[in-house]
Amino acid sequence: MTAFQRVFRQSPMRQFAIAIGTLTGPSVVGAALSFISTPLLVGWFTPAQFGEAANALAAASILSGLVTLRIDMILYQPENEGQRPEVARMGLAISALLSFLLTVPFFSAVGLMRGAWDTTTLFYTAQVCVLTLTLAASNIGTAYLVAERLYLRSGIPKIVTPLTIVAVSAIARWTGSIGDETFLLANVAGSAAAAVLYGFSPVRRARGSVAGGILPLLRRRQRYIGFAVAQSVVGTASLLNMFIMIVAKCYGIATSGQLFLAYRIFAFPSAILGMAAGHLLAANVKYLRGHGMRKFLLGMMVLGIVVYMPLLLVAIVIPSQWIPMQWRESLDVAVPVIILCFAQFAVGSFGHLLLVWDKAHKFFIWDLARLVLTSAIALLCWWGGGNYMFATWGFVMTHLIMYGLLTIILLREAYSS
Repeated sequence: MTAFQRVFRQSPMRQFAIAIGTLTGPSVVGAALSFISTPLLVGWFTPAQFGEAANALAAASILSGLVTLRIDMILYQPENEGQRPEVARMGLAISALLSFLLTVPFFSAVGLMRGAWDTTTLFYTAQVCVLTLTLAASNIGTAYLVAERLYLRSGIPKIVTPLTIVAVSAIARWTGSIGDETFLLANVAGSAAAAVLYGFSPVRRARGSVAGGILPLLRRRQRYIGFAVAQSVVGTASLLNMFIMIVAKCYGIATSGQLFLAYRIFAFPSAILGMAAGHLLAANVKYLRGHGMRKFLLGMMVLGIVVYMPLLLVAIVIPSQWIPMQWRESLDVAVPVIILCFAQFAVGSFGHLLLVWDKAHKFFIWDLARLVLTSAIALLCWWGGGNYMFATWGFVMTHLIMYGLLTIILLREAYSS
């Protein structure tokens, strides 16, 4: 029995405390810096500027799942243990190529939506495509480092990202050059800094040519890659990303900025717990079958409830006077956003298992159903109520129902093999 398996046999609270303390120290620091810097950024930027960044990040998150071809999940699988640097480097090369190829169609789509194909649209498109590449590189780099059990090193870029965002924002404020897309540019810079750090290790350790292994890998794993890519695009779309874009289209860019702020504040525990869960999952894929799976699922549910209940109480009782006037709308959606963060933390961890178990097709079908249901209910609530609070609650409650269905799928999968 390995040390990680012994950790799993302990209580859920203790095992996550050990994981957070010993495996994810830098990641926790990075999440804390992002959380602490939020009040500072709120004072510098308007809801509309937050919304501009939120929409770009949402689009880039969806596209990043496409350009990686889910090679980040292949890195976790035991059969690739001896070739991880080469596989990771191939993933980075493919992501760079596909991100470049997406520039023209994405520019056309943005220009069509905005009704103008000018330099502003081109600059926005370039930022989204750079964000797509950097997010993809970060996903691949994180998967490589975690698969190699370099847990502490995998968290260092997460410290650099919020520091870079604050530094770029502070320079823009000091020089008096803050504009509509300054916060977006700061996020691009932060994501790029993290991507460089993530990509350095696998590129340095890889051997042989990049092109030599790409086609054999794609031919060998074409079915898995096809379903995994489809799941990733559908999955990221059916989380908060698509909803932010729906809100921006229906209620304006400033309203999506309010939603993004609430998510940025209350997703802090999700970031910490999700990183700890992801690291433990990567180290214990073979152990998580049968009773081990049931114990893990129960532990995740208990831990999520214990962590998020105090947050719900804080969101309910916090005086609105403590929030700046232009940002008080974000307090209205705090409760549903906290519930969504809990569901997102659980779904992200559970879905990770299905991908590593080579069950991408099941995760894709589940995610497709979730995307259709959540989007349809959110739009129906908007049409029926005329208030995005109705849409938010409809989106969140449907998400919770689908989370319960995923739990049943995982239990059946764990006990059937």
